[in-house]
Amino acid sequence: MQIVPDRHMYVGQSFRAGTYPARGRGAVVGILAFLIVVVSCRWSATAGEMTIEEWYDTLPCCGREDCTAIHDTEIRRVDRQTLEALIDGEWVKFPRTVVLPIGSMDGKTHLCFTTYVSNYVPTVYVRCVIFPGQS
Repeated sequence: MQIVPDRHMYVGQSFRAGTYPARGRGAVVGILAFLIVVVSCRWSATAGEMTIEEWYDTLPCCGREDCTAIHDTEIRRVDRQTLEALIDGEWVKFPRTVVLPIGSMDGKTHLCFTTYVSNYVPTVYVRCVIFPGQS
């Protein structure tokens, strides 16, 4: 009896006459389990390795040069549409619309801002704010 290799055989795989490589539900479950393990390991490694500076670079409003963590006492609500933050010893007002609808990765409040100088007068522009636990 001549044994013809199956076209789905893997290199180096041995087989006996009448048997074929694993197919069906068991093979699918095994492949899915393997993929889940690989993806979850990669995801946990990536999340565990991300520094706060790298996280700042993922924000749509700023980068690591513009952002800093602030204490909860350094930000307050003025009215329904306005907040203010203590930046360089002065309270700077900004609209509530700059608050991002995401939570910070470390449970702290983060403020991203830029200081412009025009006619020798510094002006602070708040780019975005990220509160802890929002999502």
